[in-house]
Amino acid sequence: MNKSSFFLAAVFLSSCGFNANSSVELLDEANYSISISSPPSTNSPPNQLQESVVVYLISGSGLRTQSLIVPSPITAETVITALNGPFDENVTARGLRTGFYESSDLITSVSATESEATIDLSESFTELAGDEQLLILGQIVLSIIANTEITSINFTSNNIAIKIPNANGQIIQGSAQRADFVDLVTR
Repeated sequence: MNKSSFFLAAVFLSSCGFNANSSVELLDEANYSISISSPPSTNSPPNQLQESVVVYLISGSGLRTQSLIVPSPITAETVITALNGPFDENVTARGLRTGFYESSDLITSVSATESEATIDLSESFTELAGDEQLLILGQIVLSIIANTEITSINFTSNNIAIKIPNANGQIIQGSAQRADFVDLVTR
């Protein structure tokens, strides 16, 4: 190494430094942790492939993510099945729940193309409180879009198109998309 190269390296290294008064900020683990769990019992054959999905579960007045193991391939139907539970004690210990737990008949059918799904809601869905309806719609939209190639979801009741509100209570014009419900994740 010649003298000029040595001099340049020394100048460069001496200019790189850090402030001795820097401190580390600890993040609240509850806001950033994701645990992976599998349902307590699976009905999948022993040799069936399984994959991980991220579903959105209800926590208070908002939604939080939870990773679950489901049978492969991942479709809109397998995501809905995952949202129906049951969940292991790690999930419930975090205070997470699903809107489908008390009434698993909220969806009568799911159909999907490459980028769009149609979810037919049962009449029992309309009997739920408005806030609960909104959280369930958010669960459906965010969970399906997070795990499939689907980018928009239409909702029907008795196979007739219905309009639904977004996370802020405004009626969605057209298909529901991720942006319509992402605000539920920060509540």
